[in-house]
Amino acid sequence: GIDVFADDLIRMMDALRIDTAVLCGISMGGYIALETVRRYSSRVHALILCDTQCERDTPEAVEIGRASCRE
Repeated sequence: GIDVFADDLIRMMDALRIDTAVLCGISMGGYIALETVRRYSSRVHALILCDTQCERDTPEAVEIGRASCRE
């Protein structure tokens, strides 16, 4: 899930020795950025969300997205 991407982002920041960052999430990256803030708030200095939602998808929206991938 998205939590794996957030963990990967923090691991990349660690590898690059970046203590804090301004995150910009575009589309799906917005979900990743929000999850990163939720789980690692001390590592995020500021957050920019572009062309994304500021909350999680409803279960219905998740199913619609999954169905469209199956087509």
